Amino acid sequence: MKAKKIIGKLLTAFLLISVGVAVGKEMAMRTFPTAQLPPAATTGENVIVYYMHGLPCITCTFIETTAEKIVHEDFAEAVQAGKMKFVSLNYLESENAALADKYNVGENMVIAVRFEDGGEVARVRMDRVMELASDAKGLEDYLRKGIASALEGGGE
Repeated sequence: MKAKKIIGKLLTAFLLISVGVAVGKEMAMRTFPTAQLPPAATTGENVIVYYMHGLPCITCTFIETTAEKIVHEDFAEAVQAGKMKFVSLNYLESENAALADKYNVGENMVIAVRFEDGGEVARVRMDRVMELASDAKGLEDYLRKGIASALEGGGE
C-alpha cells in the first residue's frame, strides 16, 4: 500500500513540475510591449486595435492570434498605409495601468480606437471575445465588424 501512495505522489509531482515548465517556457517566449499610444506626429486618421489581456492562456492566445490575423489580413491596406496597427497588452502590468484605467479594462477584450489629428474620436469595445472564443467563426465576425466600425468612424 505504501508503494502505491509513493508512486501516486511521485506522479503528481512529475505532473505539476511538467505543467510548471511548460507555463514557464510559454511565458519566456512571450513579450509584452509597454502601452503604445498613437504617434505624436499624427496628422491624419489612425486606428489602434488593442488586445487587452491578463495572464496568457490557450484561449487568450487564440483570441490574440485571431484578432492580429484579422487586422493584418482583412485590413491589410490600412495597415500598409500606416492607418491601423495591432497592439497586445497585458492590462495587469503597471506600465499599462493608465491605458487599462482609461478604457475601463477588467477582463480580456479587444478595443479598436480611432484617432484623428492626434485625438481620440471613437472607440469600439469588443467585450465578448472570451464568450465567443469557442466559436471561431463567430469571434472572427464579431472582431471584423467592430474593427470596421472603428475604421469607418463609428464607436460607442
